[in-house]
Amino acid sequence: MNKISFTILLALLVLSPALFALPTSGKRAKAPKPEDVSKLLEPIRKKHSLPALGGAIVDGQHVIGIGASGVRKMKAPSKATSKDLWHLGSCGKAMTATLIARLVEKKKLKWDTTIEQVFPKLKKTMQPEYRKVTLVQLLSHRGGFSGNLVVNQPDLWAKLARLSGNPQKARVLFVKEILKVKPEATPGTKHIYSNAGYTMAGAIAEKVTGKSYEVLMKREVFLPLGMKSAGFGSPVGKQPWGHLAQDKGGAPVLPGPFGDNPQAISPAGTIHCTLMDWGKFISAHMVPGKGKKAFLKETTLKKLHTSIGDGDYALGWVTKDRPWGGGEPVLFHNGTNTMWYAVVWATPKNDFAVLVTTNQGGHSEACNEAAIALMRHYSNNKKK
Repeated sequence: MNKISFTILLALLVLSPALFALPTSGKRAKAPKPEDVSKLLEPIRKKHSLPALGGAIVDGQHVIGIGASGVRKMKAPSKATSKDLWHLGSCGKAMTATLIARLVEKKKLKWDTTIEQVFPKLKKTMQPEYRKVTLVQLLSHRGGFSGNLVVNQPDLWAKLARLSGNPQKARVLFVKEILKVKPEATPGTKHIYSNAGYTMAGAIAEKVTGKSYEVLMKREVFLPLGMKSAGFGSPVGKQPWGHLAQDKGGAPVLPGPFGDNPQAISPAGTIHCTLMDWGKFISAHMVPGKGKKAFLKETTLKKLHTSIGDGDYALGWVTKDRPWGGGEPVLFHNGTNTMWYAVVWATPKNDFAVLVTTNQGGHSEACNEAAIALMRHYSNNKKK
């Protein structure tokens, strides 16, 4: 996510709360077969000339609506399906924050663990302002790191782009180099949306556990939630291709190293999965588990969902007060690697969320319209 742009959607959600009169949470019945909502997505896909558009509705513990329309690759016959792999971009930041939360619950880390504590050998070479930066500051974009690595650290970005095959080794290079760069702002004083901060948080988890971020994500998030499809980078095989934004030609991009951001910054958002598996993750943030085997404690979820400082960014989530949130903040995030676009809106109080994604960059408006359509459909069904 580079800039959060939800003008149309936010206006509707603020001005039309009655449209989203959602039920309060409660016990859920056995999961029904999800309704096919592809027909809701198709006119929106056509209107915006997208290759494909996918979406899902989550009600508590279950995905109750799911669908996809369009093709995997522009001007190719292979149809996109809801079972395909979709790139989530920065919507994966909530997953990285969740990984850190799991490690905190297991006492492998603390929320106030600092960069200096984890990387003491770099104390002499790092900018002194970074020494006391904590995990909470990194996950809330208050670590002082650059908001645009491509522009502000082009040499480092180029080095990372050339590295492949060993993402953990690439992150070691990232940590050494990024800590030498003067902070964009004094840590803790300003919100600067930063992929660098999330990459640093992932590197901290690696250093403390001795396991790669990718292994940790599978062990602590994907496997416990049954997200068998989840992986990293642009989907390969018989899957959708990413496409450049229409104002950049709209061409399909060959899956592989150049179909995504450098693997070093995976903690900032290179995760892909099916819509169903994405829904499983979102559900875990709306319905707290109980007992010793709970995925996350209720207090931990509250920590993740509470904004830091005077801004609206929590830990992996943006929070907004909306009339349809049931008296609690609504959670959302969007994400793009410039070849895909994804957005999620969730209201934990009402156990409800919508997820939308497309395999073309630059389409916040289309995904916002799809999110509204899914919300309206859910609300109308609940009124019947």
